[in-house]
Parts: sequence; structure tokens; C-alpha cells
Amino acid sequence: MAARSTGPAFSRRSYRINGGLFSQELQMPQKKVYRRILIVEDDPFVAFSQKSILQAEGWTVIGPALNLREALNAASGKAFDCAFLDVNLKGEFVTPVVDLLTDRGIPFTLVTAYSHETLPKGLRRMKDVITKPFSADRLRSAAMGMLSRERRLDGH
Repeated sequence: MAARSTGPAFSRRSYRINGGLFSQELQMPQKKVYRRILIVEDDPFVAFSQKSILQAEGWTVIGPALNLREALNAASGKAFDCAFLDVNLKGEFVTPVVDLLTDRGIPFTLVTAYSHETLPKGLRRMKDVITKPFSADRLRSAAMGMLSRERRLDGH
């Protein structure tokens, strides 16, 4: 299947992580038809489960990114259609990745064991949330929903 391309665009964004400054040049996504998904998850078992389920459905899986730094690198430099984001990565909240994906116009779903009321304040506004533990059907449904949103954003 041929990929559509809107051409690359770049911007720069900086974040503070553990007192240090992380600055990254962002490549805006080139829109395409095939299905690529980023997994951000610090639990290897959960990440393997997500990856296996999605690959069995024909998705190309990017990651998993196991910590915030890996997640920011993957989210800013890789080409993908959508993402599953664990809310808490070894004590660091995924909020900078949420901001980055929002800026890039890439749909994502939060994956968490937190209840809505105990989510970090900045993430409580998110509507697309999967609560752990989740079923394979729930994961597949959320992935296809994100792909539909991505195509609507792209105008197709």
C-alpha cells in the first residue's frame, strides 16, 4: 500500500526531567495508511502482552519505551499513527509525552491502574483511558478507535 505524505516539518520543545533539561527537535509525522503504534510501558510483562496482541492484529509496534526519556525520544522522532501510554513510568508521569503527542496531532490512549479520581491533575481531562488489567478485546478496540481518529484528523 502506498503511503501518503504531507512532507516533514520540524519544531523544538524542551522538558525538565529529574532536574535536567531535555531538548528535542520534533519531526512532525508524515501521514500514512499503514498501522504503526508506539507502546510506552515500564512493566515488561504488560508491554509484551500489548505487543503480542497488536502484532497478531497486523500492527507494527514501536517500542516498548520503558521510561520517560525513551518515551520522549520515540514520541519525537519515530513515525507512528497512535500510541498507548502508561501513566506512571517508574515514578515519572507521562505528561510530557502527552503534551508532545498532542502537539504532533497523534492520537493516544492512556493505560493505567489509577482510578480517574487519582490520575495526576493534568491527565484527568483525558477521555481515552484503559484501566489495567484490560482484555485483549479492549486493547484491540482502543487501537482501532485511535486509528479512526487519526484518519479523521488527516481528513480521510
